[in-house]
Order: sequence, then structure tokens, then C-alpha cells
Amino acid sequence: MDLSISASKLTISRIFSIIIGFAGITIFSQKLGASGIGKFFLFQATVAVSGIISDLGVQTAAEKKISGKEDKREFLTASVLLKISTLIIASFIIFTLKAPINHFLNLSEIYLLIVGIWLSELYKTGIKILNAELRVGETAVLRLWRQVCWVLGSIIYLLFINISSDGLILAFLLSYLTSIFWIGAKISITPGYPTKFHFKSLFDYAAYSYLAFNLSGEIYNWADTILIGIFLTSAQVGAYEIAWRISGLLPVISEAIGTTIFAYISKEYSDNNLETIKETASNSLIPSILLPVPAFFGVIYLSDEILTIFFGKEFVMASIPLIILSSEKIFRSVHVIYGHLLSATNEQRIAGRISILSSALNLIMNIILINYIGIIGAAVATAVSAIINTTLHIYYSNRHISLSFPVRDILWVILSSMIMGILVATVGSISDIDTGVKLVLIIMFGVLVYTTLILSRESIRSGAISTVKRLKQT
Repeated sequence: MDLSISASKLTISRIFSIIIGFAGITIFSQKLGASGIGKFFLFQATVAVSGIISDLGVQTAAEKKISGKEDKREFLTASVLLKISTLIIASFIIFTLKAPINHFLNLSEIYLLIVGIWLSELYKTGIKILNAELRVGETAVLRLWRQVCWVLGSIIYLLFINISSDGLILAFLLSYLTSIFWIGAKISITPGYPTKFHFKSLFDYAAYSYLAFNLSGEIYNWADTILIGIFLTSAQVGAYEIAWRISGLLPVISEAIGTTIFAYISKEYSDNNLETIKETASNSLIPSILLPVPAFFGVIYLSDEILTIFFGKEFVMASIPLIILSSEKIFRSVHVIYGHLLSATNEQRIAGRISILSSALNLIMNIILINYIGIIGAAVATAVSAIINTTLHIYYSNRHISLSFPVRDILWVILSSMIMGILVATVGSISDIDTGVKLVLIIMFGVLVYTTLILSRESIRSGAISTVKRLKQT
């Protein structure tokens, strides 16, 4: 598997997925308003967080074990059986709590939530199995399709049935259902007959990978949204989640790289190729921060304009949270690399302990700060916990495998981003940015300046050219 090609395909797919999803959210926000879109975001957040209950680390354990050399068929069957078992338990728990959950989500039927959990978790498990087969690049089209299906389905519902968030929820379920059929046709490993050993092996790994990936993943993504829904209004949920979605554009490259390198590093570690792992981690760092660092400097100046022009004036309340969350995504982009490195090298216990600490801090700070300073507090809590999480992952990764860091390239990325930010602010001060055309033009100007500066450094330029050449050969 060529890491750069797989990561590039996944990145391209995610970029198009994000563009389509971003366009859809823009339309839906304008049609439904902050409260309407907030209802859908709460449903999506509850599905994701409930997935923590219904996973218990099985997905990551499946990817780790199936990517190994032995008993792939047996681990496949054991993983699917465990996944179904945990989903049944989660469904029972949710059904017994249907009254308060229905009230919180304003749902007519609890079955929508249960179906959403089943579909999303089976989809994620299937993706992990394909990753374990070292076929990450093949999932690119699927990820794009799921976003297209959701947006088109939602638009059809809003145009021909009713203008409500119900259409977004139903299209959300449909996108997962169709994707599951695609995954089932793609998986090449046939089922085997697992023994007690295979179940125990999955459980042993899942215990800490659950803490490392689920806590640092789904809770990180959705805890603040759910707490805002509890303490504040659905309009504030909608505004905050829009800021989150915009900042969520920034780690697209690092997430693609992290997804790609996990199975690869796991395989190299089983062969004791520590130097290869060290080189892979170092080479992954600069591509991971190429987007979030300049975007942060751009958002500092353009946050109000982005929210007002694309979504509406009622979303401007999320301007400061957008700036804070954009800075947080720099650290998140770095964390993705070293979080995967620790877990892929059998240090999931350390990663799990770090995640317990940072997630507990995230929840406690969210509860306190949301009550005092609203959605700004949610952004601050998320950013502080992300900084601590990333710092600890780098520290323990370096202790486990002595790492090297491209310091000069990192400084060049920061300097180029600062110059771009200053020039964007200078040009933008000449005329008010009050239309979509002006906003797009100023963003394009910033991209041009930053790209020119970043490619003027030979080490970064040669890496980019090499990746493009290899991608063209596929």
C-alpha cells in the first residue's frame, strides 16, 4: 500500500465530501434557521455519543487484529458478533429511557434513534474492516457517496414534502443504509469460526482502544454540542455546531493521513521496523498542519463575514467560538497522527489514560464554562483539553519511539501563515466584505499568497511534487 496515494485519495474524497456537506448545511441553515438545524445536530450528536455505548472499542480492535498476520477470518466473525451484541444491549438501554430522550431530542419515535445507531455503527465497523485489508483508498468514493446521498435526500424532502429537520434525519439514515450494502459487497475476507481466544484477544485490545479512540473521538466531537443542548437553546446549538463544522474543514488532511497510517504502522511494528515508523510519523506531520495553521490566521479576520454571508446574521453569535475552534484544530491535526501511532504500536493503554484525563477535563470545563460564558465556554473547554491531549500524546510517543520533528518546516508554515494573514487583513481593510463574491475573492487571494510562500521552501515543494506524481500513476 502506497501511503501517500491512499492518503491523497482519501483527502480528495473528504474535500469534496466537505464541500458538498458544507453547501448542504448552508442551504439547510438558511431554510430551517438556527433552531431547526440545531434539532438535527442534536439528533446526530446523540447517535454518535450513543455509539460509544454500542462499541466498547470493538471497531478499533477489529481493525488492529484483522490487519495482523494471523486468523483474519476468525477475527472478522468475532468482531461482527461482538458488534451486534453491543448494539442489542445499547438498544435495550435506550428503549428503557425513551421518554427523557424523546423529550430532549423532540422526536416523535425513539425508533429513529435506535435505527440511526445501528446503521452508523455497522457502517463504521465495515470501514474499519476495509482499512484492516489495507484498502483505505477504496473507501474514498463511499465516503463521498454518503454525503451526496444525505444532501440530495434532504433537499428532495424539503422541496417536495415539508420544510422541517425530519427530512435531514431521514436522509441521514438513508445515506448509512446504502453505504452498508456497498461495504458488504467490497469486503473480501470470508467469515471464519472464532474460538474463545479470538474473543478474548479482541476484548483485551478493545478495553484501552475504547478509551483512546472513543473518548478522544466521539466525546471530543459531540460532548459540547449535547451539553449546550442541555443548558442552552437549540438556536445556540445550531450556531455553535455551524462554527464546529466550519473548523472541521481544517483537519481533513491529517484525518486522511491518520486513517491511512494506522494499519501500516501496525504492520511495521509487528515486523519491528521502528525506523520506518519514525520516518512515517515525521513525514506525516507537515502535511497535517498545512491547512489548519493558515486557516486559523484567516478566520481571525474573516469569522464574522463567513458566518453572516454564508449562514445568516443569527449565526454571528458563534464568531468567537469559530476562532477558538480553528486554533484547536491545529492541535487536533497533530493529535490524529500521534494518537494513531501510540495505538498502532500496542501502547493503547497509555493512549487510553490520556484520553480519560483529557475527556474528563473537557466535560468538567464544558459544564462549568457553558453556564458562565455560553458557547464561548464550550469552545474554550474543547481547545484546552485538545492542547493537553496532544501534548501528552507527543510526549509518550517520543518516549516509546524516539521521534524526529521537522522544526524548520514547521516554523516556515507558521511564518507563511502569519504573512498571509497580515496581507489578507490589509487588502480586506480597503473595502467592506459584504458579499459572497468579495469573501470568496479575499479567500482566494489568501490561498494564492500562502501557496506561493509555502512552495518556495524546497523540502515542502519536493514532497508535494512527489505525491502528485505517484497519484497520477494510479
